[in-house]
Amino acid sequence: MRIRKKYQVIPTNAKLENEYSTSSKNGYNCEYINGLIESGSNTNGSYIKFPDGTMICNGTKYFANTSDAWQVQTFPVSFIAEPNVIATLNTGIGQSSTVAAAKVSKIATNQCEICLISPSGYGTGNAEWIAIGKWK
Repeated sequence: MRIRKKYQVIPTNAKLENEYSTSSKNGYNCEYINGLIESGSNTNGSYIKFPDGTMICNGTKYFANTSDAWQVQTFPVSFIAEPNVIATLNTGIGQSSTVAAAKVSKIATNQCEICLISPSGYGTGNAEWIAIGKWK
C-alpha cells in the first residue's frame, strides 16, 4: 500500500516521484510521502499518532471483582481535547458470564472511567477500550 501527500491509498505497483519507503514488518510494507507516524506503548496502553493530528489509544482494563465498579483508565498519552472513547467486553478466559456491557464515563484529555455492567450489578473480567482524538 502507498499513500500520497493527501494520504490517499493508491495501488502498490503505481510509480510515484519523491516517494519514501519504510522497512517491511510482518509481511506488510508501509510507504508514505511527507508523513510521520509515531507509535508507542506503556503500562496504560498503546498509541499511534498520525500526521493530521489524529491519535488512537487503546488498551485493556481488568476488573478483579464485582466491587470494583468504576475504574479510572489513564491514557498512554494525553489528547489536546476530550477524545471519543468506547469500551467493549473481552470474552476471553476469566470473563464473567453475567457481564452484559462495558460503560465509559467522565472522559477527560488524559483519562476516563470504565465499568462492567451485569444484570445483577457490576461484573468481573476485561474491558477492551479505544480512544480517538487529536494530539495536535
